[in-house]
Amino acid sequence: MSEPSVLERWAGDYLAQRNSHHQIPPRPRSSAERRDLVRACRRTVLYAALAGILSGALIGGMEWYMREVIAGGMQDMTLKEQLPYWAGFFAVAGVVSAIEILFLYWNALRGVLKISDIAQVPLRHGSHALLIKRGLARVALEFPSPRDHVYGIDPYAR
Repeated sequence: MSEPSVLERWAGDYLAQRNSHHQIPPRPRSSAERRDLVRACRRTVLYAALAGILSGALIGGMEWYMREVIAGGMQDMTLKEQLPYWAGFFAVAGVVSAIEILFLYWNALRGVLKISDIAQVPLRHGSHALLIKRGLARVALEFPSPRDHVYGIDPYAR
C-alpha cells in the first residue's frame, strides 16, 4: 500500500479521534438513521454553498468599495495608476479565497465525520478501520484513490 500524505494522515486521525464506535451494527438502518444521513449530507452541501455565496459577496463588495470609495472611481486612471488598487484587490481576494478553501475542507471533513458517526462506522477498532479511515479522509479532502492493488486486485484494470 502507498504511504498516505501528511494531510491525509492528519485528516484520518481527526476522524478516528472523534469516533467511538467499535463495530458496525448488525442490522439495517432505521428510517430515522437514513433521514439523519440525508440531512447531514444536505447540511454539508448547504454550508459549502453558503461559503461560496459569502466569499463572492465579500470579494465583490470589497472590489466595489476599493474602486469607488478608496480609489474614487478609476475611469480616468491609467493602468500604471491602477496597479496599487489591483495589487490590494488581489491580496484581499487571495486571503478571502484561502479562508473559503480552508472552510470547505473543514466542512467536508466535519460532514464525513457526522455521516460516519450516524452510520456507526468504526474508525479506530476492527480489522478494516484503517482502510475505512483512509478512504473517508481521501473523500473529505477530495484526494484521488491510490493506485494500490487491493487483495492482489487492480481496481483500475479495465
